[in-house]
Amino acid sequence: MLKVLKQVFLVRHGEDRGNGLNDNGKAQATMAGEHIAKIIKGTVLIITSPLQRAVETADIIKKVLIKSDKKCKVSLETRDHLDCDNSDHWETMREIERCSVSIIVVSHQPVLEHLTGVNFKNGTVGIFDHKRGEVKIIT
Repeated sequence: MLKVLKQVFLVRHGEDRGNGLNDNGKAQATMAGEHIAKIIKGTVLIITSPLQRAVETADIIKKVLIKSDKKCKVSLETRDHLDCDNSDHWETMREIERCSVSIIVVSHQPVLEHLTGVNFKNGTVGIFDHKRGEVKIIT
């Protein structure tokens, strides 16, 4: 039997004006969603930091995914462990490991860098490469 691996995407929130996204940040989130939509199919869980800029980014990505594929089922949930001040990197890793569907993690630079060793700029999307065990930046 062919085993299909879930896809794991990591996204840094779009550019912000304080806590919410500015126009450029909204465009970055839309582009991130468009890049992900070209790859991801089926049921998707988006987990995001509870901070407004991350939630807005996640919500825009969700809308883009649903618009691009009406059959795509997307859930969006906030997680305190993805907030810079309350981050629990081990909990994030455990959740990704336990998740049985493709997952998109929307968070902040310090959290994403700690998880991957990669410097994520605003709106950057990375996908976990299972074969190489590393994150590949796709935007």
